Amino acid sequence: TARRCHHRDLCRAGRRLSLGYRRVAAGLGLLLTGVYKVVAIVIVTIIGLGIAGTLSGIASGMSAWKPTLRVMLGGSLAMAITFGVGMLFGTAVA
Repeated sequence: TARRCHHRDLCRAGRRLSLGYRRVAAGLGLLLTGVYKVVAIVIVTIIGLGIAGTLSGIASGMSAWKPTLRVMLGGSLAMAITFGVGMLFGTAVA
C-alpha cells in the first residue's frame, strides 16, 4: 500500500512535478553530450534537490528555507565526493 500523505494536494503536486522533472531531465540527457551533459546533470539534480527540500519543508509545516538548503548542500556535497572518488579511481564520468 502507498504511504499516506497528510497533505493530499501537496502529494499530488509533488507527483506531477516529479513526472515533469523526469521528462525534462531525460530530454536533456538525449540532447547533450560530453561536458555539457555532466553540467546539465549537476544543475538539474541540484534543482531537483531544491524541489525535494522545499516540498519536505512545506509538508512538515516548517519554513521551506532550512530543509531546502540542507538537502541541496548535502546532495551537492555527496555529488562532489562521488565525483572525487570516481576521478581518484579513474572511472568514466561522462
